[in-house]
Amino acid sequence: MSIFNDDRYWNKTYQFIKKNYQRGDIIIAPHPFEKEFKNTIIYSETDTFDIHDAQWVVLHKGMTNELEITLVHKALKQLSAVFANEVFVVLTSHNNIRTLKVGDIHLEPLLVEFLDKTSDKIYRVDSQKKSLIQKIRQNQDLKEFLSSLLHPVIKGKPNVDELYITLREAKAIQLNVKNLGYLLATEMYERQQSNSIPANKRKVDLKSKLTTQEDIESDWVKYWCQCLHMRPIYHRKVWELCYVTQAIYENMGDDFPKKGLGFGCGEEPLASFFASWGHTVTVTDLHPEKVKGLGWDETAQHTDSLDKAYRPDLVDRETFEKNVSLQYVDMNEIPRSFDNQYDYCWSVCAFEHLGSIQKGLDFVKNAMNVLKPGGVAVHTTEFNYTNEPETIDDWVTVIFQQRHIEQLTRELTENGYDVAPLDFSVGNGVLDRFIDIPPYVTGEGWLNQESWKDINQSVHLKLSVDGIPCTCIGLIIRKPLH
Repeated sequence: MSIFNDDRYWNKTYQFIKKNYQRGDIIIAPHPFEKEFKNTIIYSETDTFDIHDAQWVVLHKGMTNELEITLVHKALKQLSAVFANEVFVVLTSHNNIRTLKVGDIHLEPLLVEFLDKTSDKIYRVDSQKKSLIQKIRQNQDLKEFLSSLLHPVIKGKPNVDELYITLREAKAIQLNVKNLGYLLATEMYERQQSNSIPANKRKVDLKSKLTTQEDIESDWVKYWCQCLHMRPIYHRKVWELCYVTQAIYENMGDDFPKKGLGFGCGEEPLASFFASWGHTVTVTDLHPEKVKGLGWDETAQHTDSLDKAYRPDLVDRETFEKNVSLQYVDMNEIPRSFDNQYDYCWSVCAFEHLGSIQKGLDFVKNAMNVLKPGGVAVHTTEFNYTNEPETIDDWVTVIFQQRHIEQLTRELTENGYDVAPLDFSVGNGVLDRFIDIPPYVTGEGWLNQESWKDINQSVHLKLSVDGIPCTCIGLIIRKPLH
């Protein structure tokens, strides 16, 4: 038995190498691969090692800083990538193993990170930076000095350090940007309302698309806001609720009872609303024991009782209790008992919280199993709409990019599912160009119902998440009838 049996990423990597390993092969790999393969050079022993002597290089994405950047660069240039997952990329000199495509979701970020660092100057700078970071970590006085550079007041006097003088107005600039953006959104909302007439529901051939100002100003969003008792303010969370409802209406209709399943529902109002249509709805969320310390309870992103999903302004208590039930479900492990049981399923900004980009994509594919033939899945999630290669992965909240959605669409289509046409346009409105910045209202949007009373709170369609411009994307996927 492998020593990696408790970790699927390490174990799958080990099993792949074991299957293709040839006697006498030399492997560069992190500890403890040397316990499984005799000729293993661990990362700490590679300083004087020539990459030409290795038949295998196992790159751990979180440990590449332990290797010289020149070695990583040469390995990626000279060897073939034959295996990759969320944690590892495996390279080999053997030419009888099928290679990965350059655009592979687990390989591409590593290629982008290292293959543009081609000059000796960059190698030297990287080594110097690594050395400086190590010195800072080891020197407490130096750490305290660097920290003091950003303090506004030192011993009762203004900080006159040149670095702080350059940065000291940053917070004021942040607040100015936010306030001006919110003021503009508020004035635009009020102008829209002054000319507003009651909207009617209608089909608009909704695509898989991003949140836009044009959508917020559309009749279909206004109609569902009327139904959900929300103001059609310029907020991406308003858009998400209306998007899911419009997609289910267009694909399922609302003329006779259906059976729906919501993933990661928190305290959102959709279960109550669909119950008012006469639908039977299963609300799911992670077991309360598993959400401790994640902050979801504090921001109404989790429900530990069915009562938290009840909205008396949308449905009467008797209908709600008759039509809505709660089950605790880990979205990474959807129960097989759900297979082929539901006419539709949905999730609102949930599958970016499953631990990695790949887990999120796997969820969308696995969720199709719960649908009856002809059923529809509607999901929204965080979307990095820049063309930059970097995004956030393997984190509490991951951020998907166009390449991830396109790959997901290809895989779903290959399996016979119908994905609504993709539209990656960020929109042309002035608020499509406004990127909100922290701090945000705790429990933003519909997560904090008090925010509807003050439309100057957290009004945005786009925002910065850990420095990355983001918005929401909605996906509509149909299961074939046969």
